[in-house]
Amino acid sequence: VDVKSACAFTLALTENGQLWSRGMNDDGNLDDGTEVWRLNPHFNAENGLIPSSLGPSKIRSFCFELHRAIIILENGAVFAYGPLQEFQGWPNVPENGFIELTDTAKMKPCFIDGLRGELSDAEGQFGIFGTFHVVKYFRRAKAFLTADGIVITQSYTEVEKKYKYSFTPIDPKFFGGEKIVHINHHVWDGYVTESGRVIITRGMYKEHNEFVTELTTPQYVMQLPFDVSELNTLILTKKTHFTALNEDGRILSIRYDDGSVRDATDYVSELVNADGEGEGLKIKNFAHVSISFIFLFN
Repeated sequence: VDVKSACAFTLALTENGQLWSRGMNDDGNLDDGTEVWRLNPHFNAENGLIPSSLGPSKIRSFCFELHRAIIILENGAVFAYGPLQEFQGWPNVPENGFIELTDTAKMKPCFIDGLRGELSDAEGQFGIFGTFHVVKYFRRAKAFLTADGIVITQSYTEVEKKYKYSFTPIDPKFFGGEKIVHINHHVWDGYVTESGRVIITRGMYKEHNEFVTELTTPQYVMQLPFDVSELNTLILTKKTHFTALNEDGRILSIRYDDGSVRDATDYVSELVNADGEGEGLKIKNFAHVSISFIFLFN
């Protein structure tokens, strides 16, 4: 029912809730190039109910951040699988492997006050996320989204000339008190609020003090040219414009300097109709893989 890939690594979710993998061994490293599909030993429950510290639950979503897989269960459990260097600020985390980020017995929240603001820093039942139940991960932005529209994002502090990474919930005050419904990173970051505002910040390495400054004074605050319920996904968030895919299949590019909107659907439509077989096809979905854009039509 779903397939995600990162270079030589691939994960596929079946109808019965199991994950198959290709190119990955048990600790998430390359499996010596055999590239054989196999039922992944970490996610092979026959009934699709994957065991976790929060109890058994089905897979809600999964994706890759470079070569690291992030798997989220419906009950809020989160697993990281592969290179784990960015989680080594927590004790006893290997360089590569398989860990549950929501295992409170092993993983505690490590929030940064300047970003957290008035949000709770209690331990809770969700490991590094404290009391926050995450439901989605946005690759490249390195950010989770909770069931209540709170962004939990990666930032770092410098300790003895080394970077210490952590995930911290962002106080909604930085977004005008609104919930976030979508996040995109491509050169810059774009946070889409429940009212359709798009808050644009620099897509920098997020040192926590610089990150607070950037959220306090974002580069731009724009408005989607359609109702937020019609947003399929943001495609680009760049230095001159951001680009959105509407659920009706249109690609709309919005310039920062004057807010002008350009319909950019024609370029992709001409490509799909190059053989004369694609007249009138509607763009259904979009993916960004390496330097390539992939459009799925209906």
